[in-house]
Amino acid sequence: MQESTTPKASFVKRAVAFVIDIPVMLVLSYIVAFAAAIVMSPFYGRDSQLANAIRALLGAITAGIMVLFQFLYFGFFWSRSGQSIGMKFMAVKVARRDGSPVGFFRSALRGSVGYWISGLVFFLGFIWAAFDPNGEAWHDKIFDTRVIEYHRDPYGNMNFPGPRQSIDAGPDMR
Repeated sequence: MQESTTPKASFVKRAVAFVIDIPVMLVLSYIVAFAAAIVMSPFYGRDSQLANAIRALLGAITAGIMVLFQFLYFGFFWSRSGQSIGMKFMAVKVARRDGSPVGFFRSALRGSVGYWISGLVFFLGFIWAAFDPNGEAWHDKIFDTRVIEYHRDPYGNMNFPGPRQSIDAGPDMR
């Protein structure tokens, strides 16, 4: 497998992009939690086995929907452009190690299961990217991805590692 020559994104850019993505996912989660609270409201204050079972079931369904949002959020954005909303602001994107695009299921699993694994022990898997020579977090290593700098060419939407270099065409071409 050949490594991409595109420069890796800095740890700070990765972290800021993630911090931007958190409120977006939280808003979606709060909407689901609010809807679930409305559905569960008739069962609040009741102390029966049936009411407890219904509250537990609705709570599990709500948690499942929130996990599904995270799965779909990252799966959708990373498989379309390689960028979540936060990554667009920070001019970085997720790609395979060889520079090719990331598919939906790899993206979705990286952003859900991979993130959970990386955050499991004091977020050590995320912090790992700051010290790894390739700038890879645990979820990058697991899912064969990397976060790279992304400079969009306004004319062709191409990924360039940096600013374009001017070509001197000579005195006759100016």
